[in-house]
Amino acid sequence: MEDVYKMVGTRLRAIRGRRELTQQVVSERAGISSAFLSFLENGRKKGSLETYHKLAGALEIRLDELFREAPPPALAPAADYGPSLKGLKTAERKAVFALVRSLRKRR
Repeated sequence: MEDVYKMVGTRLRAIRGRRELTQQVVSERAGISSAFLSFLENGRKKGSLETYHKLAGALEIRLDELFREAPPPALAPAADYGPSLKGLKTAERKAVFALVRSLRKRR
C-alpha cells in the first residue's frame, strides 16, 4: 500500500490543480505557509488532521475526499459550494475565513 501521506499529497496537488489555484492562494486560505503545503503535496512532511481539515476548507471540498483511495471525484461547479470568494482581496478573504472560524467555534 502506498504511503497515506504521499497519497493525500498527490490528491491535494491534483484537486488544487483542477481548481486552478496556486499553492500561495491555498496556503493563505488554510493559514499555513506555502512551503509547508509544498512539503505536504510531495509527501515529505506529515500534516495534522486539523491541517488537512483547513486545506479541505481552502479547496472547498469535504475532508474525506482527501483520504479516499479512488481518484478524486469530478469537481462540482463552485456554485454548489456557496458564494465564490474569487473577487475578494486577500485581506477580505482572510476576514471571511476568520468569521467562519469564529462561527464554527460557537457551535
